[in-house]
Amino acid sequence: MKKIEFFRHCIDDTDIERASAVLRSIFLTTGQEVAEFERKFAVYTGQAHAVGLTSCTAALHLSLIALNIGTGDEVITTPMSFCARPMLSCTQGPHRCLWMWRRAPAI
Repeated sequence: MKKIEFFRHCIDDTDIERASAVLRSIFLTTGQEVAEFERKFAVYTGQAHAVGLTSCTAALHLSLIALNIGTGDEVITTPMSFCARPMLSCTQGPHRCLWMWRRAPAI
């Protein structure tokens, strides 16, 4: 069976060496590489600060905190997603979390 290429990565030896250096260090997620990335990303986006996180779940959680989502607020999300999206909304306080659902059109 022939495989269909989904995406060809653009990873060179420098990328591999830098990743290996991080994996050999004692800090995988909070070390100097992350601080450098945050600084460069903030400059690139024109922002005063940037935060590097370890997962999209952590990013979703931080965004709810940054937006001051809490008790009494309503969050509308899609059911076509990883379960972390609606579940994170529930951790920010007892508010309604709606999962919008529409039947897909027949093909």
